[in-house]
Amino acid sequence: MANLERQHEPWIHDKSVILSAPLQLWMNNDGTIDGTVPCGLFYGDMRILSQADCSLDGRRVIPIANSIDGSTNSHHVYLDASVAMPQEEPNIRIDETRTIGTQSLGVRYVQTSSYVQPRMVEFSVSLSIDLSTMQTIRSGSSARLRHSPNVESIQGTDDSQCSITCSGVRFRIDAPSGIISVRDDTVLITWTLPCEQSSVNVASWKLTFEDVPSIVEAAEKPCEWECQKHEESDTPLQSWVKTALDDLRSLRMSVEGHPDDAFIAAGAPWYFTLFGRDSLWAARFLLPLTQELAGGTLRILAEYQGESTDVLTNCQPGKILHELRTPSLIDNAKPSHTVQLPPIYYGSIDSTSLWIILLAKAKESGLSDDAVRPLLGSLKRALKWLTDYGDADGDGFVEYFDYSGKGLNNQGWKDSRESIRWKDGRLASGPLALCEVQGYAYQAATLGAELLDEYGLQGSEAIRHWAGNLKAAFNEKFWISDPNGDYPAVALDKDKRQVDSLTSNIGHLLGTGIVDGQGVKLIVDRIMSDDLLSGYGVRTLSAGNGGYWPLSYHCGSVWPHDSAIIMLGMVQEGYLHEAKVIARQLLSAATAFHGRVPELYSGEPKRGTPIPYPESCHPQGWSAATAIAVGSVLQA
Repeated sequence: MANLERQHEPWIHDKSVILSAPLQLWMNNDGTIDGTVPCGLFYGDMRILSQADCSLDGRRVIPIANSIDGSTNSHHVYLDASVAMPQEEPNIRIDETRTIGTQSLGVRYVQTSSYVQPRMVEFSVSLSIDLSTMQTIRSGSSARLRHSPNVESIQGTDDSQCSITCSGVRFRIDAPSGIISVRDDTVLITWTLPCEQSSVNVASWKLTFEDVPSIVEAAEKPCEWECQKHEESDTPLQSWVKTALDDLRSLRMSVEGHPDDAFIAAGAPWYFTLFGRDSLWAARFLLPLTQELAGGTLRILAEYQGESTDVLTNCQPGKILHELRTPSLIDNAKPSHTVQLPPIYYGSIDSTSLWIILLAKAKESGLSDDAVRPLLGSLKRALKWLTDYGDADGDGFVEYFDYSGKGLNNQGWKDSRESIRWKDGRLASGPLALCEVQGYAYQAATLGAELLDEYGLQGSEAIRHWAGNLKAAFNEKFWISDPNGDYPAVALDKDKRQVDSLTSNIGHLLGTGIVDGQGVKLIVDRIMSDDLLSGYGVRTLSAGNGGYWPLSYHCGSVWPHDSAIIMLGMVQEGYLHEAKVIARQLLSAATAFHGRVPELYSGEPKRGTPIPYPESCHPQGWSAATAIAVGSVLQA
């Protein structure tokens, strides 16, 4: 019989993680690392270890307790389940602590026992080397996935230390007082320990990376908010902020050649790298705390700014990238239910505008002239992309289309294939001009023109004229008449028809300047309606529209960063009360998720606790950064 199992992205809502970019360690909810997807130790986009099994005298120990301490430490308790009599209690306990750093994973065991008569036991740890790519793991339909690499060399000075090289990866394992043996793709570490009542035995091992083919690496400069003092109050908001800042510190990373410039990775595990849109929004949310992160993010993205036109990568001169991956880890031979993108991909219609806006907002927040001036050339190229390339079909709006047929079908922040729909649920056809993209473009043009003037550069008059035409055309073409209150279409389709679904996208127009007065009020009123406001934030799609499903990726779920953008826009437009309603809803969700707010969650009406989206990243960069935005609104 044919295998009818449907291939889908692995569910991770019930998995635990500790991380310190570029490393992340994923575990089952009981703390075990057993090879099930996506369990294992990852460096960037490569899984290095898929399993780590503990045993006593050849018997696997049983996990009974598991806890996470911040973003970098976890604690686990195991018992020896081998007993001679039915009523006999377990006699040996193992307490394990895992600590992850930017280049290493350290594991420490403390063994205690109730044995009255002394005896010796053999305690061992088996580690499975994997080297599967993130692409392979994400596309796997099986709960258990394993790749067996060839170990090319093993070097060691004694039995308790060895350096292993395979497929360009080199790492060292140190196990004081232990004996290390390597067979095929398995590392076995063994200790012989005395076992008796009141005795305490300690064993440990540490894996340290010496060389990994990865385009992402640890950020060398200290975390900008590490030394800042925050209130120690145990209010729900302060608890969320504390957790979020801890996660954001662990999501800070850099790229090859830029150790002093940090950015926030989009999210763990699938997006543990540089994403233009995600990293820009995260840095923008964090401006009340630091402008340094914004400066690093802007510089790294400017380094990869498009120089020529390439259909496959969607690159154009002046364009800011969508996503960056390690070229050697892209395996086109692997089947995947997701789109396989080139290692450097520019299929984002809004990253370029968001880059310009962040530059202006960061300067306004205190980014120095010394940091801004080197970016002015990139600013001019980004503005030129906006006016010369952003309009794909010459209709005066900024739109996108996947000319290669191999990239993202949708290139706004809702970039899933089924995200842009008509009110009756039908999918819209591109090129699509998204409403919020016009708002970003208008704001980028106006702020960019101000920067040109401030630094004595030419071109501001032309960009302001372009922006004025865009605003006029937007307000003429996008507004939909509705008995419940007019609202902007989510997009214009390929035939310039208004795609009439009611979405959270319209909230992103607030604060951009592209709508005024009555238009702002109409948008705020629709956002605050019951069909969009769920009780835990703003739904991505109105509950009254065809295609709505609260557990969909982009058609009814709640994305915290989406709600936060809308909330901040309301504040800019003078609607503080409404903004605080959204802020309190996001805080309720954060409390339910114990401070680690996932990428997205269900948009069903509030009752009990929010339902997790099973494939949702956690922690997620812009979701964690939402805590700072919410704090600024609730304290206003």
